[in-house]
Amino acid sequence: HDYHFNRFLFEAFPHGTALPPQGEPAALPELARAAVRAFSIDDATTTEIDDAFSVRPLPNGHFEIGIHIATPALAVPQGSALDAVARSRLSTVYMPGRKITMLPDAVIGCCTLAAGTAP
Repeated sequence: HDYHFNRFLFEAFPHGTALPPQGEPAALPELARAAVRAFSIDDATTTEIDDAFSVRPLPNGHFEIGIHIATPALAVPQGSALDAVARSRLSTVYMPGRKITMLPDAVIGCCTLAAGTAP
């Protein structure tokens, strides 16, 4: 219901939900990449693939479980207006049929763990 949503916005986002203008995300440092097939446990409509896991058999018969986490903080300049907004939001807010993202699409896109997006 719009009344409840508007009340939520009033209380949780007193300065509005708009993100500050930003150019291209900061260049990401070269990070180690695991040579594994990773899986995300998200539904088909998820647009922010930011965590995944992998399972790899080891020669001794044991298994290595890998936890893969996106690093969008590396694309947000520390101390910037976007950094301040992200710190105040802490996460994307999901609700039925709506979401309020913590970060702009450009940052989400450069840091996603979605299939086929390795740079």
